[in-house]
Amino acid sequence: LVPEIRDIPVNQGKYVEAIVGELIKGPAKENEGLYSTIPSGTQLVDVKFVEDADSSKGVELYFSKEFKSSFNKEANSETLMVSSLVHSLTGLPNVDWIRIYYQNESGQYVNNPVVSMALDRKFDKDSLPFRLGKRIKVYFSDKDAMNLVPEYRVISNDSEDVINEILNELIKGPSQGGHVAVIPSNISV
Repeated sequence: LVPEIRDIPVNQGKYVEAIVGELIKGPAKENEGLYSTIPSGTQLVDVKFVEDADSSKGVELYFSKEFKSSFNKEANSETLMVSSLVHSLTGLPNVDWIRIYYQNESGQYVNNPVVSMALDRKFDKDSLPFRLGKRIKVYFSDKDAMNLVPEYRVISNDSEDVINEILNELIKGPSQGGHVAVIPSNISV
């Protein structure tokens, strides 16, 4: 997961709704190495703030049936959906964890797995395997070899050798059409 910082309007103190709304919209700009984590068409139908028996505070999110249409039905996309919600919302005051529900075909709210992840529990930052990453910008040539053009890549947030990772990305070459490699692919770092 890679954070994106943006200003968002919040009406009547509805921070959870505003943040989830931005996650549903997806990245602010296309072609900058960020991708949506929540399926298109998903709607946040309801939000409930809850205090658990252990005095921890959380939020229950109730989504429309589109939430179940996980990208490519892969477990990774399911984990990304949940992780992006957890990392975005547990930074708010009085939100230690989240629970997720979505509508099934008959309109009832359920917490069944979208793919394979059990949703019938509380999620906090410590309960998920995903780590936060960071974006880097690498430059390739345009097709005319006249200008440098940027591409964005993601590396581990705790990477100790960023320079080595940048060089490896340059050696891999561009991922966008019309961009040309600047380092031959047969070179190693």
